[in-house]
Amino acid sequence: MLGRNNGVATKLANKNPYLFVSHCIAHQLALACNSTQKQVAFCKYIETLIKEMYHFFSHLMELSKIFQRRYIIFSDINPIINSTIQKIQHEYLEVDDDGNQKLSAHLNNFLLKAPPAKETFISNHHILFESQDEVDLSILSSIKIMNPIEWPKNNKSLNDYEEKELEKLIDFYGVANEPNYPIPIIDADTIHDEWDNFKAIILANYRNLSIDDLLPLLFQYHSDMYPNILGLISIFYSIPFSSIVCERGFSRQNLIKTDICNQLNNDTLHMLMMVGLYNVNLIEFNFDNAL
Repeated sequence: MLGRNNGVATKLANKNPYLFVSHCIAHQLALACNSTQKQVAFCKYIETLIKEMYHFFSHLMELSKIFQRRYIIFSDINPIINSTIQKIQHEYLEVDDDGNQKLSAHLNNFLLKAPPAKETFISNHHILFESQDEVDLSILSSIKIMNPIEWPKNNKSLNDYEEKELEKLIDFYGVANEPNYPIPIIDADTIHDEWDNFKAIILANYRNLSIDDLLPLLFQYHSDMYPNILGLISIFYSIPFSSIVCERGFSRQNLIKTDICNQLNNDTLHMLMMVGLYNVNLIEFNFDNAL
């Protein structure tokens, strides 16, 4: 699927150079942890320790559910991960009431022995690949500037906000790719003026709106004024950063259509999956919408 030479993602990118690979954040984290664990012998001890202390870590399941939502905003990923790290450090790396370190001795030893990200493998794939993958990572990092919620709240700081990231996006989307795309997605000459005016109008009129409320207004009232900026926004906010909804569907299907119940027709399977995937209290369920 993600093979460098013959994977689906590579073949699609060959047809459309403006595409880039975005790994599911939940899978990427799981594979990275699994890969690191295989390379560090000390992890076996940590694994045993964690199993014995599972009840102390059970509340972390709530944090993982953040990445299992249907919609994940790209700018949410890094802050959530950083917040999780801080909570773990506060919970386990400080001194307890008796003056003893909690788990710092074990975790610090683990961090010292864990290999750097560039040397870590995800099964047969590097976490950080070569040139093309560095481009993908650079684009993924740069698109955060298209989330107005992350912008500075004053004009002085906003004037020069993330100009380098904008240039990276222009270098990627503002060039033609023959023969399929002789015209670039954005106009590299006009997007700078759009960007300055776009920041000003957001700060003046929409600074307190959430993304869900902001995007419809932008496309309804400002599509003619900022075609390049909104073109990029339409791309970035359509990227599925998690395939957890798809995976949940496959898991539910495997629970319903088993070796014993293998004669279910598609309509019956569909209805059973809908009930299983969207299980809500009957008092709260809207039967009118279902009909």
